Amino acid sequence: MSFDSFGNIFHTDSRNNRIMKVQLENLCGFSLSIPRFCSKPAWNQNGITFAEQSTIGSKPFSIFINKKDSIYSLNREKKQILIWDESNIQSSIIIPSGVADLYSLFVALNGDIHIDNGINGRINKWTMSTKKFSNETIISSSCFGLFIDRDHHLYCSMPKHHRVIKQNLNEVTPPTIPVAGTGDQGLTATMLNSPHGIYVDSDFNTFVADCGNNRIQRFESKKKSGITEVGDTSSAQHQYPLSCPTGITLDLQQFLFIVDSYNHRILRSGTNGVHCVIGCRGISVKFTQLSFPSNLAFDSFGNMFIVDSGNNRIQKFQYFENSCDMSSVTEWTFLLSLTKNSQFYSQNCNWESFYYQSFEIKVQENRYYSIWSHAEIDTYGYVYEKNFDSLKPNDNLLFKDDDNDNNNDDVDDKQFKFELPLYNDTTYILVVTTFYPMKIGNITIYISGLKNMNIKPLSTSMKIQSKYSFQFTMDSQKYCRDYKKPSYHYRTLEINVKKTGSYVLWSKSEIDTYGYLYKHHFDPLQPFGNLIDQHSGICNQGQLKFDRTFEENTKYILVITTYYPNVTGNFTIFISGENNVTMSYFHSKKQSCSIGDRCHFYSTTIGLPLDDILRGEIRSD
Repeated sequence: MSFDSFGNIFHTDSRNNRIMKVQLENLCGFSLSIPRFCSKPAWNQNGITFAEQSTIGSKPFSIFINKKDSIYSLNREKKQILIWDESNIQSSIIIPSGVADLYSLFVALNGDIHIDNGINGRINKWTMSTKKFSNETIISSSCFGLFIDRDHHLYCSMPKHHRVIKQNLNEVTPPTIPVAGTGDQGLTATMLNSPHGIYVDSDFNTFVADCGNNRIQRFESKKKSGITEVGDTSSAQHQYPLSCPTGITLDLQQFLFIVDSYNHRILRSGTNGVHCVIGCRGISVKFTQLSFPSNLAFDSFGNMFIVDSGNNRIQKFQYFENSCDMSSVTEWTFLLSLTKNSQFYSQNCNWESFYYQSFEIKVQENRYYSIWSHAEIDTYGYVYEKNFDSLKPNDNLLFKDDDNDNNNDDVDDKQFKFELPLYNDTTYILVVTTFYPMKIGNITIYISGLKNMNIKPLSTSMKIQSKYSFQFTMDSQKYCRDYKKPSYHYRTLEINVKKTGSYVLWSKSEIDTYGYLYKHHFDPLQPFGNLIDQHSGICNQGQLKFDRTFEENTKYILVITTYYPNVTGNFTIFISGENNVTMSYFHSKKQSCSIGDRCHFYSTTIGLPLDDILRGEIRSD
């Protein structure tokens, strides 16, 4: 046995006719930064661009952060390894690699950098001591994920070969050892489909981002059959569907962080379920959002760095260290009653209606909060961002729950419960309703958080201030509501409110109604002039509805018509609010047509619309 100048041990293995090298860093565990988080951590949703396209190039794919917070990535266009000291992000060390289509890298404890050279079927190593590259191993494949475990085995995920292999870096000519996958594409427990990111924990469990199968697989040491941690199979414990996960890492508490690439978000999975932590608002290019992220890593402070491939950048999201400080927690309680006078809406925009009550929530601190219900009826809860529109119930929706998905034994499984991060720069709307349509009863709402929460009810009971009934007959007035067919019966009402406030206006009829709301004036020859709102009956069983603020001393004109032309029948208009409102018939006057107006009401004796004649559009046929 002997030592080299770096403290590595060389010894003979006579039984296997080989010389073994034991590197010093094997005694020190992992080289990558592995932070410790509290049970319910939160990150700033507003990302800071750490590296943009001019530095990182197009379609970046990889990132690595060591225990000293040195940050590594690859510029695939310029064939470069980039290294930053987080304290000085303005400058970086650039190492030319000479390798095209770099996908992954991993840094050993001694500073050696292993990079994917899949275009040439090998893994290259840049040696810290010599500042030179060498061909470390030949694998005949690209590696979309690289990892070195604490026994100094180098792992490679091979997407084109649908498997994960490893080699012992202590051996001079190491054999290739299969870890996961059979080499054939498939969905069974022993197979993979285009694996990407990998992670090996201290117990040598191998976690694989099985992109093509939309799942995360865990392979225990020396076992060929994987266990689905998060994904599409029925045995997986999850509530978020994955779409091509590409990156994966663990914290010290064994919580799993997943780059859900095609869903443009980052998920966290553990004993308390699966939660979305970053990029939970869609795909548009904003600093709060991601586009086809590929990888992530943490620094020692818990800040999250995400390779935002679709936006050609690396984003940094700050960790809120006080997000789990529960020293000043209080509990807010509110008893509500859903009655036949409560406001109602359609949860799924179908023919079922549900009574509901809504609340506005604002918080002072960025952290996790608990919101749950207790009732004898089966409840359903929805949390929205910024605002809630009962006619567009899927817009701005963040979370929903009807049966305590967190599996908390203290909460009835017919009651909703949320454990979610709330942020002080966002207004949230909690909608409390029922699982079954048109159910009434008492519900107690609990919210656990800081004392300086601001919670106020939004929706109020229906107080009908005015109603108006009418019947469309064949003799009723007609107009062209859509510039296409001049055959819609209509009725105009003037609405006068005594005090500015929120009001709900709706129709009840056996026919499908359509409503238009105007300010100051309505001209049936110019139906889009002065128009401020319209509703086709969608998400309200084919009945017009407006839920909005009406201002005092303002003249509003409501036009009631039908969804289909030439329809007759009875209807009643209701308006509800806290203050007095009146509705009365409004006699609309047709103005004269001018050149360019689309007046479809009048026809000449030869049957052409007036606007066509004014434009000289008479045809020979």
